[in-house]
Amino acid sequence: MRKPKTYILPFLCLICFNEVIAQSKDYYYENQTRYGTFRNYVNGGSKLISGTDYAAEIAKSQEEARQMATERQRQRQIELERMRNSSNSNQTNTNYTPANDARFETLKYPNGDTYIGNTLNAEPHGEGTHTFARDGRVMKGEFKNGLANGMMTITDRYYVQTGKFVDGVPVGDQRYDYDDGETNLVEIRNMETGASSVEYPDRTSFSGISDENGKYLKGKVKYTSGITFDGDFLNGSPYRGVWEHDGRIMIGEFGDVTSSQIYLKFGYHYDPKTKTQIYGSFTPEMKRIGYARAVRPDNTVQHFIYGENETEIYVFNQFPSGNILTLKANQDGYDYVGTLYTAATNELEPVSYTKPNGPQVIPATDPLAEKAFSYSREVAPAINTGKQEYEAKLVELQPYFDAYNSSTSSATYAFSNWQEATEKFTWNFLEAPSTDQNVHRYLEDEVLKFKTNSSEYTWSITNLNQSSPASYSYEADYQFEKELMNEGAGGILIDIDEKNGNNPSKLLFMISPMYRTYYFGIFSFVTYWTAFSRTTETGWVASDAINGFAETGVSNNSLKLEKTGDQISVYVNGQHLFTQKIAESGRPLGNFVGVGVVQKGMAKGQVSNIKFQMSPNR
Repeated sequence: MRKPKTYILPFLCLICFNEVIAQSKDYYYENQTRYGTFRNYVNGGSKLISGTDYAAEIAKSQEEARQMATERQRQRQIELERMRNSSNSNQTNTNYTPANDARFETLKYPNGDTYIGNTLNAEPHGEGTHTFARDGRVMKGEFKNGLANGMMTITDRYYVQTGKFVDGVPVGDQRYDYDDGETNLVEIRNMETGASSVEYPDRTSFSGISDENGKYLKGKVKYTSGITFDGDFLNGSPYRGVWEHDGRIMIGEFGDVTSSQIYLKFGYHYDPKTKTQIYGSFTPEMKRIGYARAVRPDNTVQHFIYGENETEIYVFNQFPSGNILTLKANQDGYDYVGTLYTAATNELEPVSYTKPNGPQVIPATDPLAEKAFSYSREVAPAINTGKQEYEAKLVELQPYFDAYNSSTSSATYAFSNWQEATEKFTWNFLEAPSTDQNVHRYLEDEVLKFKTNSSEYTWSITNLNQSSPASYSYEADYQFEKELMNEGAGGILIDIDEKNGNNPSKLLFMISPMYRTYYFGIFSFVTYWTAFSRTTETGWVASDAINGFAETGVSNNSLKLEKTGDQISVYVNGQHLFTQKIAESGRPLGNFVGVGVVQKGMAKGQVSNIKFQMSPNR
């Protein structure tokens, strides 16, 4: 008897620049063998009958029943003739079969099968029990015109099946209670979809789709150790999906190391101990190979190119401060040599780097300085090539990421209209009197009306009572009037903490109906404007998705800004405009500290249907 097999993964550890963590070679050993569904256990001549098998066996029984019915009709005709002759009846000898000949009787078939129960015209009809001579299976329940129709119970040597039959074929959910004296388990299987759920004696469970041999095809298995895998299986082993244990998460494509151990070939890994997210490809020893990206808890983003045995070749570090380290590993007697860009001074300097001491500036007179700049120029092309190859492999994995994000989402509305937004949260400068030189804003009938009077940007913001969502969706409808419109624009924004003192930066998504353009970028009181959609010099991008002014002189547009995982996307009127990956932005866009609305230029209009939905941080 096989025992359930748990798929395990070795620990993945990282080498940081400020600390060295030895590569761990510990493994999750569970000493379990993988279960299939209970059909793996059925042996000794006992066989689970599929829908096709049932149809074949019942068809055979039908043919035998028809043969028996023919023979019974012949025997009954002989008996009827004998009765007639003995009574000197003058009736003709025309063949005659009584209509609706309902009985309770025993039918014995040529193959040794028997039926005991109600019949109609010599066929099973009503409550009855069919016993199969070949293996002793007993089918008890409702029959109609010779076939199982209704609720049935099939008792086999090792299991009991209960479910509904139609015209001799099992339909809908069938329950199988398996017991061979050693193993006791229950499976619920849907005959149309193949979906099943199985409970094992040790509380291991499976819910999903398996083949006729009991091998898992797609679904979720949960082991007694707490390990779960949810996704697709290949040859009964986890292939693509989500692996979880004690807060540790792996999403991607998996391969076998041994019969009871798997590894993440490529995808995403989250370590709850270090709170670090890793994206990349791995060897069976769970060592990184090729391109990898690490996102640290402080939002430092590291890009790597690895050789064999997790040997670092290139490193590109982006720090929340805006500083950037661009390094080549193991050069000229140093751990790393390359350049350090300091955002505060806008300086690029050659550096050597050793793990105990960190970066050290190389004097300009040192010949190594020129080498450092040369090494630095190698990094970006290598990183970009590796990243593109890695992301190409991820395309087929996107459904698994989407499914995981959906299943773990506990999104709730912080507000779904202006009344909730203003009653639950405090907004600064939301309403402004008509005497204000820049803007007149006021709430009326669940609508925020505005009229801007200068080229200045004016915004109103709430910190949502210091909420810190892991993901969110922010929507609002804008209506602009053509009257007085001059370089006017409006939109929504997210407050971002870039550690620049008391003035958070503004992640803005704005549209201009006059030019049918949009802007998506960040404004900082230190670095000022940075557009993410850099297809134009100004950062404003044309889009046909934006509605201009209609003949009525009004323009209506629905705006949406959405953060999921490592990316932020913007939409207008339901059409996707742009997506920015946080790790590639060079800015800590995940440091959410508030939401708001913004207008600029000479514009008149209103904001309605405002809503903010969020999921809490993991």
